[in-house]
Amino acid sequence: MSIKTLKIAALFIIASTSAFAQDFSFRMAITTPKMPDGMTMKISSSMNKVAIQPLDGPMSTMRIIIDGDAKKQYVLMENKGQKTAMVVDPFDAKNASQPSTKPTVRHTKETKTVGGLKCTKTIVESNGNTTEMWLAKESGVNYQQFYKIFNSTKGTPGASAVLPDAADIKGFPMEITTKEKSGDITTMVMSNISKAKVDPSVFNRTGYKEVDMTKKSR
Repeated sequence: MSIKTLKIAALFIIASTSAFAQDFSFRMAITTPKMPDGMTMKISSSMNKVAIQPLDGPMSTMRIIIDGDAKKQYVLMENKGQKTAMVVDPFDAKNASQPSTKPTVRHTKETKTVGGLKCTKTIVESNGNTTEMWLAKESGVNYQQFYKIFNSTKGTPGASAVLPDAADIKGFPMEITTKEKSGDITTMVMSNISKAKVDPSVFNRTGYKEVDMTKKSR
């Protein structure tokens, strides 16, 4: 599995925002057409920093850090004892420039329990894509926090298509199924939501050689 494939699955943050002042963490299991076997990762947020750690597969030795204070994104890798922290652009300017229509949001009364939390189904249609979300209002984390983590993924084609930017979505999405207009289906299931203080070590880059990839990509 390549770094690019991981980026398609991974959740990144718009590092300059202040919406993440409160610590929180959760796990996400994701399946995409390019990852039919799926991947599970842990996402931790503290102040202006987010850490993403794949928990299984060949990418489990990788760690991704978004430092909002430095406005930098790091991909940390280990290979044969060598530790490298690649600095990449934290924004996806190409996707950000793509026009999008205002999403149509339909709230339903249908409920089910996901991860021990009662959820209500909301259906969102945006740019020819249909997203079914099961939202938990009592999770302690809101949708806009989740969206801002995801939507700034550099190099992800149509990140905003998988998660629509709908301001009136309330609650945290415990389960998401998006069918894109291409027919591709992405599923995400969240679990282990915690508002406990995040261990600062998940953001530690000590011992890693920094390599600036931003200049090479321009």
